[in-house]
Amino acid sequence: MAMLEVNNLTSGYSGATKVVEDITFRVLPGEIVGIIGPNGAGKTTLFRLLTRLLKPWVGEVRYRERNIQEIPIKELAQLIAVLPQNLPLAFSFTVKDFVLMGRLPHLGMWQNLREEDLAIAADMMRLTEIDALEGRYVTELSGGELQRVMLAQALVQEPELLLLDEPTSHLDIGHQAEIMDLIKHLNKEKNLTILMVLHDLNLAALYCDRLILLNNGKIHSIGTPSEVLTYQNIEAVYKTVVVVKENPITQRPHVLLVPKDKWRR
Repeated sequence: MAMLEVNNLTSGYSGATKVVEDITFRVLPGEIVGIIGPNGAGKTTLFRLLTRLLKPWVGEVRYRERNIQEIPIKELAQLIAVLPQNLPLAFSFTVKDFVLMGRLPHLGMWQNLREEDLAIAADMMRLTEIDALEGRYVTELSGGELQRVMLAQALVQEPELLLLDEPTSHLDIGHQAEIMDLIKHLNKEKNLTILMVLHDLNLAALYCDRLILLNNGKIHSIGTPSEVLTYQNIEAVYKTVVVVKENPITQRPHVLLVPKDKWRR
């Protein structure tokens, strides 16, 4: 049984601007699935539909055969955790307090944190290697540190499915590798199913089991990285010339950009 099913999804904004159309795919338990595509392809809109920030005009998103629009929000937060690309930090919480907010879906109204909540938070902070930061304020952290803190807060929800929007945005190559390695570790060790939006095609190729390539609001291609990241697909969607080689270490595809002055057309 699929963990997440997206069926014939069409939606947009202001009742008239259609952004995504007839999107259908499934995510199986234990998979890492990446959503890729150029700017304006519909990735952000699709992510908002998956996280219930936007309602479908047509079609539905189902979690274990239940329409997510019909799942109470508190219950949904116990099943699916979301890591947005940009999280406004209006208040200066300590790292520990910020992470503990992820336990709120498991608490009753006015219920105080329990010992088990503190233990879960401590475990996740150790897992994401931020336990040494617990007394620091989130507004003082570097980009890589903050990304780990937000990931720890999501994990404290104890979800089955993790939705990530550009988890490596604004990070250097070293921090990108750290975050993606951690995501892969969580997938393997915690059996966490992961669906994430990515811009970097080579990161998507290295870490994802399957890819969904969007173009103009529709699915252009879906399959394994080798099936999706062909030079034909990339040139058709991104309107640029590339060379796709096999990474000699991972045997995954690696995309090389060809500068325009080197085109031979």
